[in-house]
Formats: sequence, C-alpha cells, structure tokens
Amino acid sequence: MKVNKKQVVLFVVLFLLCYVTPIYANSSWHWLTDTPLTILPIAVILTLLTETIIICRVNYLNAIKSVWAFIVIAFANAVSFFAPYAFWAINPDLIPVDEGGFFEVLNAYVRKAPVYTVGLGFLLLTLIVESPIVYFALKGRVKDKKMLLYSILAANTLTTVLVSLIERTLFYGRW
Repeated sequence: MKVNKKQVVLFVVLFLLCYVTPIYANSSWHWLTDTPLTILPIAVILTLLTETIIICRVNYLNAIKSVWAFIVIAFANAVSFFAPYAFWAINPDLIPVDEGGFFEVLNAYVRKAPVYTVGLGFLLLTLIVESPIVYFALKGRVKDKKMLLYSILAANTLTTVLVSLIERTLFYGRW
C-alpha cells in the first residue's frame, strides 16, 4: 500500500487535533461572560466571505460561478449549523425544552445544547455535513475536482479555527 505525503500530513493534523483536545467527562462548557451568540451574525458573514473567496480563487471561478458558490456555501453553512438542532428535534428527550413556537424552542436549544462552542466537534460536523454539499454542487463547475475538495476542507478548517480563536479571545468560559 502506497501512502503519499498529503495523507500523512492529514493524518498527523487530525491526530494532533484529537490528541491535544482535553476531555471533560460528564461536563460541558459554560460561558462566564456573554455568549458568543452575540457576535454570530458577524462570524457568519466573515465565514461565508472567507470560504467563498478561498474556494473561488483556488478554483478560478468567474463572477457568475462565484455568486453560485456563495449561495451554495451559505446553504451548506446553514445546514451544518442547524444539523444538531434537527437531531434534537427528532430526539427531544435528549435536551428537554418547554413548549413554545419554533423560535422559542430553537432559542431554548441554542441556550441549553452544548453544540455552539466552536472546537474539534464543530470542525468535524462542518467537514462531514458542509463539505459534501459544497463539493457536489460545485464539482461540475471546476476543472480540478481534487483541488476543489482540498480548498473546501482548507477553507472550512481555517474559518472554524479562526472563529474558535476569536470566540475564546472575546469571551471567557470554563468546563
């Protein structure tokens, strides 16, 4: 079996991300200052723009294809962000919330569910949910499909790491 350098680098990066992540059994992160949800709109806009610019520049997409890429990336990010909440809507016993309208229940899940803290789990969810949507929507519009996949993975990893760093710089919390 032949292993190339890219596979080794990817394995080492994933291993280090898993290795340095502390595990706190039966506990969850608590924000001691304001929640990062207050800067969510800014984070979303910057994430969408950064991912679109990276993917479009690396894959030489023209202006029309870039608009399509932005729409696809925005949709994929929305699916990725709401995936955990959909999971809890299907399994409401995991995190019980009071009755209410859609936005009240969504707000309760956002406040109670331990999924917003951006970290390794958030990155894996993003890569598993978002990357296939963007890849399959854009693969017919690019020349090099492998480069498209690498650019999607790199853009998502970069934006997730940056949002995580910003989140932990502006807000304080603990396990």
